[in-house]
Amino acid sequence: MTAYTKDDIEKAKGSICPVPWMHMALEPDGKIIPCCLTSQHEAANLGNINTDKFEDIWNSDRMKKLRVDMLNGEIPNYCKTCTQREPITGDSSRIFHLREFPHVIDRIPETTLEDGTVTEMKLKYWDFRFSNLCNYKCRSCGPVYSSSWLPDAKKLDYPVEDWQKVVTTNEIDGLNNYKFLESQVDEVEKIYFAGGEPLLMPEHWYILEMLTKAKRFNVKICYNTNTSKLTYKGKSVLDYWKQWDPGKIEVWASLDEIDGRGELIRSGTDWPKVEANLKEMTKLDNIVIRPGITTGAWNVFRLPEIIERLVELGVVKHDKKLDYNHTNFFLNYLDQPEKYNVRILPVWFKKETIVKAFNGVYSDPQNDAWRWWDDSFSPVLNGASVSHRQSWDKVDLVVGGNVMSDKTYLSTGHEQRVRLSTKLRFRPTNGLLYGVSAIAQYQQMGRFILWDDFCLLYTSPSPRDS
Repeated sequence: MTAYTKDDIEKAKGSICPVPWMHMALEPDGKIIPCCLTSQHEAANLGNINTDKFEDIWNSDRMKKLRVDMLNGEIPNYCKTCTQREPITGDSSRIFHLREFPHVIDRIPETTLEDGTVTEMKLKYWDFRFSNLCNYKCRSCGPVYSSSWLPDAKKLDYPVEDWQKVVTTNEIDGLNNYKFLESQVDEVEKIYFAGGEPLLMPEHWYILEMLTKAKRFNVKICYNTNTSKLTYKGKSVLDYWKQWDPGKIEVWASLDEIDGRGELIRSGTDWPKVEANLKEMTKLDNIVIRPGITTGAWNVFRLPEIIERLVELGVVKHDKKLDYNHTNFFLNYLDQPEKYNVRILPVWFKKETIVKAFNGVYSDPQNDAWRWWDDSFSPVLNGASVSHRQSWDKVDLVVGGNVMSDKTYLSTGHEQRVRLSTKLRFRPTNGLLYGVSAIAQYQQMGRFILWDDFCLLYTSPSPRDS
């Protein structure tokens, strides 16, 4: 008998997340965790796919406790990444999943026992990092997520685990570990492939083939990929993708730089090949390409050039129907390693003062009757603005101001304005910031209203006419 009601769910709306009822994430070492944001917390380690059955982990003690805590309004420490972001940004991974999977929350009263046991295992969301297998050696990465990093990691005395010694697809033999997914192929709604490089991994192609045989072309699949490889053992991923429903394939292409700079930052990059692959992908009108640019000290001042090139390739598009401020690309902020973080830039490099002045003259209107000024002058618009931004360690400051005088083409229209603004932001820890802003404005403005009256005369027979 289930123990929770809809009222219990409503009371827990500030702490509950659908993830423990529909999902567990897989790390490259086989570790299973509640979601990718909990990867750094040992308390979130639920088991390992190489030694434990997924079905057993589903209702393990830690998994059951996680569900009970959420239903009781308690938030585990390893889930606080979301709860810390929500007051600041108004959004989080938790809120995102609540929007995407409300039906999972609706079924909790029917499926959840008092001790947190869920009576059905329906994996709606698969989040897989099958291994660290990758053909790139990116400067911001390491051996945990890239096998190409292993030789350098050893030279640097970086601790290397046994599982990090994967270097070729021939050394991977773990497909039997994922046979349980065949029973979930009718349940899944969304899959996220990451890595390493997922398009190099046999597990990815195994699942893609499984979905194709089941004709599950409505499953949303998101890829985090370097777009270097589109084929595997004679198979083309494009041949699979073209069968999917429109918009159900999202390719989050990691593109931090272009041309030779791309090869410098992401060692192993063959930029002409990447460009060719991107052009091939743009030919499929049923997939969505979302380029992701990880922003660090090496490229923060080159973003206009990078984005311009991606526009030329047809990869970056402007469409009001799209998210991300009407564009399909997004920026990631590089936090680690610190030596590539934008904070390493010297203060003089990060401060900027901009002064602008503007002037405009109103021309004569087409209707001469509207011209109220004589030949000695024309109405003018004048103004100036100044802004200064600067950073000191964990403190950011922006100050600015502008003045404007607008003697308009309207005889009684005149506006004068002076505005001052300042923003101060403090970043005590990564992911947390406090700030204050202030605006002061003086404005004098006059306008007129023109009334345009008309009268409708209606006549009817008068009694005097009879």
